[in-house]
Amino acid sequence: MAAHTTLFLLGIPTRPWAPVFLCWLGAHSAGAGQGLPGGTHPPAPWPLMARYSLRELQNAPDTIPESGVEPPPLDTAWVEATRKKALLKLEKLDTDLKNYKGNSIKESIRRGHDDLGDHYLDCGDLSNALKCYSRARDYCTSAKHVINMCLNVIKVSVYLQNWSHVLSYVSKAESTPEIAEQRGERDSQTQATVTKLKCAAGLAELAARKYKQAAKCFLLASFDHCDFPELLSPSNVAVYGGLCALATFDRQELQRNVISSSSFKLFLELEPQVRDIIFKFYESKYASCLKMLDEMKDNLLLDMYLAPHVRTLYTQIRNRALIQYFSPYVSADMHKMAAAFNTTVAALEDELTQLILEGLINARIDSHSKILYARDVDQRSTTFEKSLLMGKEFQRRAKAMILRAAVLRNQIHVKVRVGAAPARRGSGVGTRTSPGLSSPISTPVPSPRREPGGADAGQQPVPNEHQHVRVPCVPPPLGLGHAGSRGSCGTSSGGYPRPREGPPAGVSTSSFL
Repeated sequence: MAAHTTLFLLGIPTRPWAPVFLCWLGAHSAGAGQGLPGGTHPPAPWPLMARYSLRELQNAPDTIPESGVEPPPLDTAWVEATRKKALLKLEKLDTDLKNYKGNSIKESIRRGHDDLGDHYLDCGDLSNALKCYSRARDYCTSAKHVINMCLNVIKVSVYLQNWSHVLSYVSKAESTPEIAEQRGERDSQTQATVTKLKCAAGLAELAARKYKQAAKCFLLASFDHCDFPELLSPSNVAVYGGLCALATFDRQELQRNVISSSSFKLFLELEPQVRDIIFKFYESKYASCLKMLDEMKDNLLLDMYLAPHVRTLYTQIRNRALIQYFSPYVSADMHKMAAAFNTTVAALEDELTQLILEGLINARIDSHSKILYARDVDQRSTTFEKSLLMGKEFQRRAKAMILRAAVLRNQIHVKVRVGAAPARRGSGVGTRTSPGLSSPISTPVPSPRREPGGADAGQQPVPNEHQHVRVPCVPPPLGLGHAGSRGSCGTSSGGYPRPREGPPAGVSTSSFL
């Protein structure tokens, strides 16, 4: 019925040929001055309205409007002339593209693909337009060309509702050096490009029902550079961003990112009703806030992007209001609560029951007295349990740090030999395992080497740097040894084992580890 009303107001009969006129109307508004007939230019939203009206017209009955006014006759001559002009222009653009490919000039080939894609878009052939824009990618020679190609593909993908394609090309455009390397100060053209990308990403996230991500994308748009009439207007950014933020942000995020945002305030000035709703919600004036939301609900249901999500967003906003209303109270009278939310006690009880079942409100309902009681959670015992766990974790970390410091101070390293037999217990000189270490501790020291031709028992041994001898290692007491103590294992300056330095009397060795 909406499509019939639109066509009738335009003076166009609701006949099977009506889609032809709508295609021309979209082409005329998107590409005026390209050989298409027409005098005045319709506003920017016309192409989208025309494309979405085509789907409704496919199943529309062939009837006369209820007013009884006979629609004007079909101008078949104009339709045929417009079709011929479109075919002639298509043939010319196709010939030019073939010549460009013969000359092998990348810039000309890229522009040829873009012109062909623009023509297909004006004719309403979105699939071929997407193919032409995508083919231009292989002939881009600069970051600016890549960004322009991404914006064209994003625009057509939004018309086709291919949202995964939109997010993919948004990330490709944001990864170009021209945008990625200018995070701080950006010029006007770059900021305008970033705003277009954020708006397109917000629409894709909104379509995917990721409302918090959509709100963040819309909040990053710049008001001074928001010029994307092919997709949405600054007023749309204010409505989409404001409602998604109300549905998903907590009070701190709402105050920091929306109310105190210097850039998004300019968007909200275009939609005073949305601005008042946000402020009343933040001031806990839920009755007036929800009343204003109901007043603008009918208009939002006519929005082609937001219409499928209006009921979900309204439900989330109302649930968040109920949660925030009850959060500071131990108990609440449901009669007063129903008056605050402009509803009945029975309906409020059903809403609260659903929130309790979903775990969003930790409370119980006294159905007889109509009182909502918060569950008594012993915060004191919970705090003590957390404190004990933190103390045990701190103790474990402190012991590990002391052990590590002792090992590093004595230059001890663990050498694990594959297939080596375990050391025998009780041997005089062997290995010593420190607490917390599963492998024996060893250190490379020189071993005695005898001179050829015999060796005396008292002859001084010659060190061999390729041989390892295991010696008992005892770490010195931390903070109790003398300044020159370096531990009981290792080698001396002359390459011979140093004498063992035991711990002081009455001090256990294991206490230092």
